[in-house]
Amino acid sequence: MTSLLCVRRILSAVALALLPACAPDPAAPSPSAGFDAARTLTATQVMQDAFRGGPWLSFRALGTAMDARVAATASAAPGSALSAGVPRLPFELRGRTLVYDPLLEHYVVDESRTGAPANGVRFVVYEVDSLTGRPVVSREIGFAEITDEGDALASGVALHLQVITGGVRRLDYFVRADGSDTTGMLVAAGTVGDGLGALRFEVGLAAVRSAADSLTMRFAFELPAHGFAATGALRNVSDGVGTVGEAAVAVRAGADLIELNARGDSTAMEATFRVNGHLFARVAGEPSNPVIHGEGGRPLTEGERQALAAIMGLAGDVFGVVQALLQPAGGLLGVGR
Repeated sequence: MTSLLCVRRILSAVALALLPACAPDPAAPSPSAGFDAARTLTATQVMQDAFRGGPWLSFRALGTAMDARVAATASAAPGSALSAGVPRLPFELRGRTLVYDPLLEHYVVDESRTGAPANGVRFVVYEVDSLTGRPVVSREIGFAEITDEGDALASGVALHLQVITGGVRRLDYFVRADGSDTTGMLVAAGTVGDGLGALRFEVGLAAVRSAADSLTMRFAFELPAHGFAATGALRNVSDGVGTVGEAAVAVRAGADLIELNARGDSTAMEATFRVNGHLFARVAGEPSNPVIHGEGGRPLTEGERQALAAIMGLAGDVFGVVQALLQPAGGLLGVGR
């Protein structure tokens, strides 16, 4: 099955083309006649910050620390098959709370802990060491719960994941997965943060195995409080001879609509940015040495470069976000390791 390596290379090439000759001042983007670059930059950074806060980092550490033995227990459990009416989470872990063991460097069941849901699992979450990226067990900040919501499904699995710290729900989302020998799909949808500043998201993967294998990642992010939304589809297609990557990203920032369409392989790529339907900039060349020009060949202003680079950074962050959202569920289901 193909991976998304090619489309990641194309996105990296576009980001490379947007690098300025000298380091920019992100706090003071220059004005742009084409769109509100400052607003786009600010809203994009707020969205990226939602996936860089303390609770999110603790959740990522949880996924990383889930030991392969947890996955082995899950896959061997009586209810691990993707069949209708059968709990997907392992019976051995249902109703249990797990804590991080710094000596073993993975989560283990703590029989003295109570409060875990009867149809799920609870994990204690901790502050994260900024140097090692590992949980600091002396600093508990809350818990994460994974519950089984798929008993009534005809096929596949449905899980509910949430992270609560300081009595506040910081992350709340559902995961749905299904597939066959030739196709597969996985979707995660929910919110990061709380209150009016919460970020809504939906990310998914779809795979097709055929003469031309394909893997597509779709995403949608929305920050209603900032009038900002981003959607996209990143796709790789491999026919056994070569692989082509394609990306389509649309960002709505206030009154502006910014669209990126890119396509390429290991030797050549091309991409266009459109603002409110009009051609704004074009990128082309070898992925290792792309060249960007504004409409009519004009150079982009500093503010325009920063705003477009922030959009590319958001698209690039999607890969890490998807991995973090799916890793804990994958560990419990015995997949993805």
